[in-house]
Amino acid sequence: MLKEANEGILECRTLNIGLGAKLQFQLGIKGLEFKATGVLVGMVPDEYLIIRVPAIPGILGRLDEGNSIIVRYLYAGNLYGFASTVLTCIQKPALICFLTYPSALEAMNLRKVQLSFACIGEDGQGRVQSRHSGQQPGRVQNLLRQ
Repeated sequence: MLKEANEGILECRTLNIGLGAKLQFQLGIKGLEFKATGVLVGMVPDEYLIIRVPAIPGILGRLDEGNSIIVRYLYAGNLYGFASTVLTCIQKPALICFLTYPSALEAMNLRKVQLSFACIGEDGQGRVQSRHSGQQPGRVQNLLRQ
């Protein structure tokens, strides 16, 4: 089982995910990455994952054996991500990829992300910032108006 999902890196034993789950994956190096969405169709714990990949033009050239892949998915209010490697792919009857089973899993509990609100002036404009992500605050129009 997966250790309790707190923010950070978790040790994997069994992924907390069901068959048919949508997975976002990223192939390639930073700046030249290719992103797509696939579906988990099977796994053998501690050995490999089986993902159905959409037949997008040019994707086969990026799914060569040994290529790195980043996989992300959402499950039960937690965002998970892990690095893996392409083992092999088959094209018939559908494009299916076998990936190495992850040894570590990053998790962020989206239900516990803290937001801070600040009002700017009497016009009701404000900003919202996630303290977890450290991103720049986003502006909110008419925060105080009903």
